[in-house]
Amino acid sequence: MKKNYIALVIPVAALALTSCIHGTKKENSKTGFVKIDDVTLVSSDLKASYAPSKGAVKMLVIPIAFTGTAKDADSAKYTDWNEDNLGNMYDYYFGESSSLSTYYATASLNNVQVSGKVTDVYENSTIKTSTILEDNTFASLWDMIEDAISWVCDNDESINWSEYDLNQDGCIDNIHLITNYTAANEEWGQPLWPHMYYTGRTGTVEKPMANVYSISGIGFVEDPYTAIHEQGHIFGLEDYYDYTEDSQLDYVGQLDMQSYTVFDWNSFSKLSMGWVKPYVINGEANTTTVNIKAASINGDCILVPADYSTWNGSAFDEYFLIELFAPYGNNKKDWPEYQNSLGARGGIRVYHVDARVYGGNTYEYFGDEDYEEDEKIVVTNMEEQQINTKDDVAKWNTVAKGATNSSLWHRYPGGISQLADYPLLSIVQKGGDFTFAQQNGRHTLNSSDLFKVGDEFTWEKYSKFLNKNGEKQELTNKGEVFPYKFVIDYLDEDDATITFTKVK
Repeated sequence: MKKNYIALVIPVAALALTSCIHGTKKENSKTGFVKIDDVTLVSSDLKASYAPSKGAVKMLVIPIAFTGTAKDADSAKYTDWNEDNLGNMYDYYFGESSSLSTYYATASLNNVQVSGKVTDVYENSTIKTSTILEDNTFASLWDMIEDAISWVCDNDESINWSEYDLNQDGCIDNIHLITNYTAANEEWGQPLWPHMYYTGRTGTVEKPMANVYSISGIGFVEDPYTAIHEQGHIFGLEDYYDYTEDSQLDYVGQLDMQSYTVFDWNSFSKLSMGWVKPYVINGEANTTTVNIKAASINGDCILVPADYSTWNGSAFDEYFLIELFAPYGNNKKDWPEYQNSLGARGGIRVYHVDARVYGGNTYEYFGDEDYEEDEKIVVTNMEEQQINTKDDVAKWNTVAKGATNSSLWHRYPGGISQLADYPLLSIVQKGGDFTFAQQNGRHTLNSSDLFKVGDEFTWEKYSKFLNKNGEKQELTNKGEVFPYKFVIDYLDEDDATITFTKVK
C-alpha cells in the first residue's frame, strides 16, 4: 500500500535570488557519449500488471456512494454525489486544462495519451464502511471494488472493454475509485486512505476486474495531484519518501510528484517508462562535453554509468543521472510557491540511481509480527539474478527492485537484504551535506542543492550519497570504480553545458 502526501507548502527561509546566466556555452563533443533512442526495459516489462506507459491508454473512474446501512452512524463523514462534484471530477481527470490527462501528456512528452470515462455512481448498500476499515486484509474493500466493476459491466453497454485492457489479461489497465467517505483523509494507512494496491483478482476480456487499482475519497477531488501521484504507482513507480511512519527522510528533497505530490516527474521516473532519450557517457574520450535543455519540456538528461559496458541499457541499473531543473512544463504551477528557496531559474539536479532489479522464486517473511504478511525475495546470487533483458524477466516468479527509499525496506515486496542500505534514488546535494538522510536535517530541496556554473562533481566529495548512512565509498554499489569528474560550464534557464573528464 502506498502512503500519499497532500501537496503542502512548507515555509523556508528566503535565499537571495541571483541570475544563473553565466559561463561559456560549448558544443557537444564528437565522441564520448551516445544518445539512446530506446531503452531495453520499461516498467511494464517487469510486471504485466503495471499500466502501459506509451500510446493511447484508457482510464476508468468509478464514483462510489456508501448508502443505507452501509454508512456509519456519523453521517457527517459522507458527502452526497451531485452534478457539480461529478462534473468537477471529470475535469480533474480528463479536462483540457490542469488535469491528470494534461499532466501526463506533458510529463511523457506526448508519449502517452490518457483518456477515459467517469461512470455513473455505484451505490454500495451492502458492504459497511466499518467492515472495510476494520479489515486489514483489504478483502472487504476488494469485494466492494469487484461489485462496483461488475455493476458497471452490467449497466454500461457503451464501454469497449478491450480499450481498457490492452494486454487482454482480464484486468483493467487503469482504474481509480472515489468514495463519498470524506473521513478518508483522517485515517492514514486504512483501506479507504488514498492508495494504490493489488487485489490479485482477474476477470475475463469481456468482464475484466481490477488487479492494480487506486482508491481515494471525495475530499481529495479538489485538484488532480493525488490522482496523478497514485497513477504514477499504477505505471510502476515507487514512493520516493521514507515509508516509515513519522519519518522525515526524503532522499529526493520532497519536490517530486512521487514524493510530496508536487512538480514534474524526475528523469529517472520518465526513463523507467521509456519517455526520454538520455545522453549516455560511454568512456570513449578523456574529455566529453554535453549540452542539455530543460528536462521538464525537452526530456534531456545525462546518464553516467561507472562502466558503460556493464550498463544494461535501461533505467533499472546503477548510475548517476543529470538534468536541468527549471520552471517549465509541469514545474510551472508549483514553482512560485517555492521560488524563495529555489530561485527564479533553478539549476542542475544530480541524482544517484540504484534501481537494479532482481528475480526470485522463493520467499521469506521479514520484520516484526505486524509485518508478517510482507514477502521479501531471497536472492542467493545477486549477480546471476539481476534482470537485464526481457528474457531475464521470464526466468523468475517474482521481479522487483532491490533498493528502496524507505528505511522500512522490508515492507516492499522485493526488498533485498544486501541492498537495505542503498536508496533507490537520491539527489546529490551540491554542498556535500547529506541533510536529506538525517531525521533532524533539512529535507526540502533548495537552491543550495543545485549545481551551478563552476560547480564540480568529484567521487571523493559525493560518494556518500550512494548509501543511506552518508558514508564515503571506494567503489559504486555494483563494485565498480567511478572514473569521472564533471563541471558545469554554462547554465541558464533553458540549457546547460557540462564537461566530463576521466580521472581514473
